[in-house]
Amino acid sequence: MSEEAAPAATSTTNTAVLEKLRTARHYDLQAAGHAELLALDNGLLVKPCTPRERQFYEEATAAGSTSEAGVMGEFRTFMPRYFGSLRLATEEERSAWSATGTALPEQAVSADRQNVTYGYCKPCVMDLKIGKELCSDDASPEKRARMEAKASNSTTSTLGIRICGIVVYDQSSGKYTSYNKTYGYGLTDDTIIEGFKAYFSALSDDNARRAIIMEELQDQLEHFRDVLRGADVRLRSASLLFVYEADPEGATEMRRKAPDGNGDDLDSLDDDDDYDDDDDDDEDDDDDIENPDVDLRIVDFAHSFWQSGIGPDHGCLQGVQNAIAMLKKLRQAKVPSN
Repeated sequence: MSEEAAPAATSTTNTAVLEKLRTARHYDLQAAGHAELLALDNGLLVKPCTPRERQFYEEATAAGSTSEAGVMGEFRTFMPRYFGSLRLATEEERSAWSATGTALPEQAVSADRQNVTYGYCKPCVMDLKIGKELCSDDASPEKRARMEAKASNSTTSTLGIRICGIVVYDQSSGKYTSYNKTYGYGLTDDTIIEGFKAYFSALSDDNARRAIIMEELQDQLEHFRDVLRGADVRLRSASLLFVYEADPEGATEMRRKAPDGNGDDLDSLDDDDDYDDDDDDDEDDDDDIENPDVDLRIVDFAHSFWQSGIGPDHGCLQGVQNAIAMLKKLRQAKVPSN
C-alpha cells in the first residue's frame, strides 16, 4: 500500500490491509453524501476523500493535544477521529474493495473514526448541511453558479441549514425509514421543523427519554457554536451528523470501547501516517461524551480550510443557531414526534 498508486505488476499487496478489506462491508447507515463508505469490523470507517479533506484532517491532528491546540483542539473534539490515509495500490486490493459491493474510489482513502454509529444497537442518523456557501473559493464560475442556485432553492440560503438525509428506526415495523436529499430540498423555512420531528420519531413513545436526548444534542450544539465562534475556519458544504440510540437497552459498553487511535489499527491501515499517540495521554483530549446514547460530529471537509486570522464562518454560525432553535421549539412543544 503506497501513497501514490503504482502499476499492479510492481506494487506489493499490503496483507494487513487486504485482510481488513476482506472482512469489511458496505456501510448501510449512510444518511447522505456522494462517496460510498466502507465499514471495518474494528469500528473504523473508510471514506474516499479529496486531498483538501485529508489536509483539513491532518492540520487539525498536527495541532497537538486539545490543551495545546486551543480553539482548533476544541473544534477537533467534534470531528471524527482521524487515523490516516491510504491508496489502493494493487489489483488484489481493489478487487477486495469491490467485493464489498461498494463503489471503487478514485480518490485517496481516509480511515478515521467516522463511524460514530459503531456499537449502537438501533442508531438514528441525520445529516444536516450547515452554512450558506457550498463550494470552495477556487471553484469554477460554472460550478459556483450551479451551487448558488441549489442554495437559493432550499433552506440553505435563508437558514444556513438543509437536511441532506435521515435514517431513523421505526419501532412499530422494526425497520429503518430513510429520507433523502430530495426530501430535504422540498422543505421550507416553515416546514423544516417537520424533518426534525421525523428524525426523532423513534422516540415518540418515550417522551422522557426523548427529552433527555434532545437536551443533550442541544447542549452539544451550543458547545459547538461557542467553539465555532472562535475558529479561523471556512466550512464549505460541511455537515453536522446527529446520532442517537433508538433502543434504550442499546450496547453502550461497546461504544465506550470504540477505537480512539491506540493500538495497531493505524499501522495496519497505512504505513505512511504520522499520527502521534502521545496525545492519548492527555485527559483534555478525551472526546468521550457523557451520554453514550447521543453524538454530534462535524463531517465532510472536501471544500473546507483553516486560515489564520480569517475569523469565524458566520454562515455556519447562523445555521448552527437555527438548528438549536429547532430543538428548542420541539422541546417546548412537548408533543410526540410524528
